Amino acid sequence: VHIIHSLSPPFSQQSDNPHTRINMTAAAQPTVDGPIHHVVLFRLKDSVHDGEALSKMLQTVRKNVPGIVELHFGKDVTDMYTGKLDRSGCYTHSLESRHTSREALLAYIRHPDHIVLAKHFSAHKLGDT
Repeated sequence: VHIIHSLSPPFSQQSDNPHTRINMTAAAQPTVDGPIHHVVLFRLKDSVHDGEALSKMLQTVRKNVPGIVELHFGKDVTDMYTGKLDRSGCYTHSLESRHTSREALLAYIRHPDHIVLAKHFSAHKLGDT
């Protein structure tokens, strides 16, 4: 599993540089003011899609977790670009979510519905990922 976080410009203000939304505290830890993207790359078996369980879990997370703006999950499509090398790093799936704030992302990570979803992904992982 590989996790990436990136900042987004705030919804109410257009900005050409999302990096201007990072503030450093005295301890030099970045604090995020505004929306944040959460990207997780997985190596999963195709069985992760079996039945309607995954769809229901994703819908439940979207509905029950406050602060989620978007939530997307899908299988890597390596044949989209003819003649290009596969540089997916052997990741098979990705989950991308956007949250209203850092606090909303932290609440999502701790939310019981997210934990159920994470356990589902873990049950379908490939090899030692």
